[in-house]
Amino acid sequence: MRALLALHALTGVMLTTRASAASSSSYPLYHRFIPSSAASVPEFEPYGDITLDFDQQPVGRFEPFGSRAPLTDDGAGTYQLGLKVGEDMLMTSTKSCYTSAPQVYTFSLSLPDPESPPQSLNLKLANIPASGECPKGWYAAGDRLTLPGGIATGVEINLPTKVQGPSLSPPPSLDKATGKVKEPEPEKTFFQKYWLAIVGIGFFAFSLLGPAPPEGR
Repeated sequence: MRALLALHALTGVMLTTRASAASSSSYPLYHRFIPSSAASVPEFEPYGDITLDFDQQPVGRFEPFGSRAPLTDDGAGTYQLGLKVGEDMLMTSTKSCYTSAPQVYTFSLSLPDPESPPQSLNLKLANIPASGECPKGWYAAGDRLTLPGGIATGVEINLPTKVQGPSLSPPPSLDKATGKVKEPEPEKTFFQKYWLAIVGIGFFAFSLLGPAPPEGR
């Protein structure tokens, strides 16, 4: 009996562990600077992990690696992120000069539904000029950009918005005098709807029940 109870408890722990493991997924995040004058594209460097929890609604968090070599660029190139999802690499890019000023980073992921892996990655920066140009004073001669130069605040998850289909019912009738919606007319009773047919059937039945015509002599 004790052996059965112990086996049952162990099975419950295993199921709970599997459920907890299945309720979250982690994806490695990479980054790199691509200089404007680069003859070849450099390899991605590890940046951290993005973990998505699916207990109720998907919630994401970013965990940077503790020790990593900083990336440098002259500010004229491109900064690129890559998220490894299965065999695919989701990528997004921005101007490297945007990373020079103190920034607030947000990693934006798009999911088709709350239980599916990400399908796209976007990097949101808080202090990008509306003109799209590099911030003033972002670069001083002889200096190089070092990343990360900002604060990664977290992960934003985007789910598709359900759009209600068009209504196929006709538009309501309007009162020409007031312009307001007309009040629906009270529904007629059964007799009001079919009184003519009822009267006709009554006359027909009465004619059948009347006295028979006299026979000729």
